[in-house]
Amino acid sequence: MKKSSTISIAAILLASLICTLACKKKSDTTTGTGSVPLVVTGNYSNITFTTVQFTGNVTDDGGSFVTKRGFCWSNSNQNPSVLNDTAVIGQGAGSFSGTITGLKSQTNYYIRAYATNTNGTGYGSTYAITTSTFSIGLTYQGGIIFYIDGTGQHGLIAAANDQTVGCQWGCMGTAIGGTGTAIGTGQSNTTAIVNGCSAPDIAARICDNLTLNGYSDWYLPSKDELNQMCVQQSIIGGFAMSYYWSSSESGSNSAWLQGFGTGVPQSISKGNAAYMRAIRAF
Repeated sequence: MKKSSTISIAAILLASLICTLACKKKSDTTTGTGSVPLVVTGNYSNITFTTVQFTGNVTDDGGSFVTKRGFCWSNSNQNPSVLNDTAVIGQGAGSFSGTITGLKSQTNYYIRAYATNTNGTGYGSTYAITTSTFSIGLTYQGGIIFYIDGTGQHGLIAAANDQTVGCQWGCMGTAIGGTGTAIGTGQSNTTAIVNGCSAPDIAARICDNLTLNGYSDWYLPSKDELNQMCVQQSIIGGFAMSYYWSSSESGSNSAWLQGFGTGVPQSISKGNAAYMRAIRAF
């Protein structure tokens, strides 16, 4: 009896040890921190000069709430990450879509969807896209492109139609001072004229007050900007074979305009009436 009892106690202890180890092993394998989300990069559409639309889908949150999701992109890294440029499009699992902005024209980009939870960030497949190219005569941001600078990313846009068929430059005898003639000075010229001349319905004020096709940053072109419009007048369209004001002052009683029939700039009295076409920069 004593031997049988000893064997029984040993069997019980062994069974208990096996159970303890088994339970511990089971606990170690089933308790974890989860994984990063599973995310799919969807379709893209509407590629423009500076934007593109993308869709994505978080198909599995990885066992933890998705705190951030969206798209990441780069023009050099073929596997972009959240360390590159990003657009955040909400939280949680499921499908999402958004517009990526601030891109450069005629540039290759690598773009993919991402999603982040407490375990890290998961990524979808990468797509390669190329943005569109700006060109003279293109309808863009409220008007027609008539000048592109050396970067190929910026330039000038003309309104598609004249704003008036006859207005004065304004403030005869008053020297505004400081107006430039070069490309890129039209906006500051216009601001100086509006601030220094209180006369209503003058060319610069008409441009400054203009809201057209959703844009309100129009201005009167400088002498050289106006000349570029004259050079491209057949592409822009809608010009009269007449004189158009620039925002460049030539004296207290005179300012620069240009004949779109002759193509010749002239300095004449601010009190004369001339046509006017607003422009804006992009």
